[in-house]
Amino acid sequence: MADKTITQLTATTSAATADEIPIWVAGSAVTRKITKANFLQGAFTGGGTLATGGFTLTVPATGTAALLATANVFTAAQKAIGAAMGAQLASSGDGQSIRHVGAIRAATMALTTGSFRTITFDGDGVLLVVEAGYAALLFATYIATTITELADPDGLVPGILTVTKSATTRNVVITNVSGTTRNVSVMALGAITAIA
Repeated sequence: MADKTITQLTATTSAATADEIPIWVAGSAVTRKITKANFLQGAFTGGGTLATGGFTLTVPATGTAALLATANVFTAAQKAIGAAMGAQLASSGDGQSIRHVGAIRAATMALTTGSFRTITFDGDGVLLVVEAGYAALLFATYIATTITELADPDGLVPGILTVTKSATTRNVVITNVSGTTRNVSVMALGAITAIA
């Protein structure tokens, strides 16, 4: 076969592991060949495919990239960056759904003893973080009267506040039963129409 320059060779769109690539060895000033496997050794391992989808992947010198839709283990503290929340759909523990459209609603109020505030939501359920010296995480569905306590380690409900809901409305009522005025903060995740 007559000699050809690289630019005269027929192009190919893929290379097998054992295919060979010409390489210029700068230290020796000679041309050598190297297999695809040896060329990529140390740079890419495991035989997978790296598809960036047009994005840039930056991995720290001593770090590991996290994968989408894969369980990831983090051994150092992570920082979450806040962003506007769009429509979300999540399954609750009892098989109902929480629909969230728009931003998280929050309010702080001074409740005298026996007074109450009403949170009105749209959709199937609402997730509430209630704080009055202690904090509790609560979930309410439209179809039930039960307020599910997801977390209430210090007994905020019912020791300081009662949280109730009727089966026929989307109103959650928070009442101060502590016997003294309380500053109560409520953060609601859901389609909240009013905090009154």
